[in-house]
Amino acid sequence: MTLLTPSQSLNELPLTAIPGIKEQTEKKVNKLNIYKPLDLLFHLPHSYHDKTRLTPIGNIKEDSYVLVSGIITKTNVSYARKKILTTYIEDNTGKLNLKWFRFYPNQVKTLKEGLRLIAFGKVNYNKNQIQMSHPEYRVHPAEYTPKLESHLTPIYPKCDGLPQTVLQKSITWLLNKINKGDFDIFDPLNEILPKELKTDLTSYKLIDALNNIHQPSPELTIANTLSPQSLSRQRLVLEELTAYQLILNQSHAKNKQQSAPKFNLNLSPKSAQQKFIDSLPFSLTADQYKALEEINTDLQQASAMNRLVQGDVGAGKTVIALAASITAMANNYQAVIMAPTELLATQHLESALSLIGEKEYKIFLLTGRLTKKQKTSILEDIKNNPKSLIIGTHALFQENVIFPSLGLIIIDEQHRFGVHQRWQLKQKQSTEGCHQLLMTATPIPRTLTMSWYGHMAISIIKQLPPGRKPITSSCINIERLDDVVNNIKNRLNEKEQVYWICPLIETSEKLPLTAATARYEYLSEQLQGYKIGLVHGQMKPNNKEEVMSSYKNGDIDLLVATTVIEVGVNVPNATVMVIEHAERLGLSQLHQIRGRIGRSSLESYCLMLYQGPLSKTAKQRLKTIRNSQDGFEIAEEDLKLRGGGEILGTEQTGESPFRLVDMSNDHRLLIEAKKLADFIEKHPDISEILINRWLKNRVNYQGT
Repeated sequence: MTLLTPSQSLNELPLTAIPGIKEQTEKKVNKLNIYKPLDLLFHLPHSYHDKTRLTPIGNIKEDSYVLVSGIITKTNVSYARKKILTTYIEDNTGKLNLKWFRFYPNQVKTLKEGLRLIAFGKVNYNKNQIQMSHPEYRVHPAEYTPKLESHLTPIYPKCDGLPQTVLQKSITWLLNKINKGDFDIFDPLNEILPKELKTDLTSYKLIDALNNIHQPSPELTIANTLSPQSLSRQRLVLEELTAYQLILNQSHAKNKQQSAPKFNLNLSPKSAQQKFIDSLPFSLTADQYKALEEINTDLQQASAMNRLVQGDVGAGKTVIALAASITAMANNYQAVIMAPTELLATQHLESALSLIGEKEYKIFLLTGRLTKKQKTSILEDIKNNPKSLIIGTHALFQENVIFPSLGLIIIDEQHRFGVHQRWQLKQKQSTEGCHQLLMTATPIPRTLTMSWYGHMAISIIKQLPPGRKPITSSCINIERLDDVVNNIKNRLNEKEQVYWICPLIETSEKLPLTAATARYEYLSEQLQGYKIGLVHGQMKPNNKEEVMSSYKNGDIDLLVATTVIEVGVNVPNATVMVIEHAERLGLSQLHQIRGRIGRSSLESYCLMLYQGPLSKTAKQRLKTIRNSQDGFEIAEEDLKLRGGGEILGTEQTGESPFRLVDMSNDHRLLIEAKKLADFIEKHPDISEILINRWLKNRVNYQGT
């Protein structure tokens, strides 16, 4: 093993010199963006296990992780559908069953009656017996006194094939070396913040914070360690927020430098955009006018617009997108509207053809389902029509698509696209550059907007178009299912349509929830004579689109679906939304699903079926969604109840740049982080250290 002298920098140490990290292991560690020892120190735990104290078996709570010690009373192997190894232990407070569904023959021999077994794992109840499945364990003589850990055990984000123990041991070894002074850490871990900015928090030593995060002392509980009030955690969160704010500031400055066509809004006595607005069969709301005014101001600049339009469900973002597109085309440029699904793209096409027409401008649809002949023809049309609107899906940024004069990109439901996909489309801009407008129907809390979209201008549309009636929302115990079905018949008899949402596709043994397939069969039996449809995420995209289109066209009366129903799909005749097990969904998701109805002057109803008893959080969620229809108010409440990553969808896409920050708790440090970033910007060497420390390989394509 290669060791460095105390005078050498920590980052000169190769990863393979750290115990436990060999060449093959290093490749797996690299997948976690860990290439140097410093990266390893800033690979922070997301949770902890407490092996510092024993829990008496009689005090165990269900669904908790515990360390127990007991005497083995029996071990046997049962034969059901597969072999199960069960070991029974007890202490003076109770009994516990340990189960293994995968085990080695030698394991049975080591679990002998009369020995002491120390086990750690998650416990649950099965047929009134408390059990622990596949625990970590050690076997000792009966008189052995268990040795406990000296601190909480950190649990790290990891990749497949990389055991937690590798990360735990390597980080512990590094910290021990640093604390002993074996490495010169003044290069990578010195306190880099300027003296002028020292506060109680920033004066707290970084190495102390890292020690406490990686190796919390035993007197601390897991709750205390993960608490937003933890000084060590706040010290690191502030630094991470500052690093991200530096990236946002750089991105904002970069955006200002990007050129774009300077559109003229007054090409005639009456602008093309104003003619379009005057021709609409409805009046714009005040919020729509304000958003359009902000967009127009951007479009008249020679620097690229980079704006996000947040519109509550049904608030009318599409017409704003079309108005901006008219301006681009009137200036002899192309505009593109990209939607996440073919159904939404087709819906945008229908709106464009209905509201704009093709007298002055050409409008094209480009999706993946076109035949080769159709696609070849449309690609040629796009190339030969510099004054046109192109609407499509992911097909828009494919290599063979050529836009001769792309001046405006509009991305609908932008969170459904990865940053790389948005970047790919932006690479097709004209030589003069391109304006970019992102749209979302998911209201985002103000604090998340400040942190996540701090490099963008924001427009908000809250008001609903005139004539829309509020949706009546009710919470109903699922035991009253028959009453709900009977009430639905009345709406169907009025030739109105119904959505019925289920949380699962197929029945699960683990979750006592009704699946969409089972509910489809039940409703088909109960509502004979009506056309019932089914759509879920495991269907082929073509089949799913076909069912959704049939429902949109009125060929299906009631649609049973999982939560895959598309945001933005407009079915004015749908007046009832039934959401089963609404207590299991987040507030923002409930609001989005409810937004599929209430799109006409007809009375609309959202029936949220719940299974009691409800937790305190579930009660609060259902109360909020029942009493409010303001998406932004709902989003703020959702932020209090859930993490910011869940609301933004970044936990699923993996696009969140944060390692430690949770905006639902840490937003109060944003102001201090902004001040730090503004000052540190004057010191490029410090700025580079912070960005590399926290965001290296994590924030790419900023400004897209």
